[in-house]
Amino acid sequence: MSAVEHGTYGGYQQHTIRGDLPACIPCKTASTAYQRAYRATPRGRANRLAAVKARESALKALSHAHPDEYRALYADARGGAA
Repeated sequence: MSAVEHGTYGGYQQHTIRGDLPACIPCKTASTAYQRAYRATPRGRANRLAAVKARESALKALSHAHPDEYRALYADARGGAA
């Protein structure tokens, strides 16, 4: 295996591939910075919006397919309040 390039986004990916998690602080910091910069781009925002819409659509479909389980999970997530 090649050496991890610490302090880079690629280094973080190398930690992940190897199963060396949690990654070292320099690699985690580099990954966070990379992801923030990507999300600030038009393409990153569009991908994030598409993911949010897909998640909302899936949640709506599941809530209709399994209404009792959805209500129970929702109540649990809100601390018992429906």
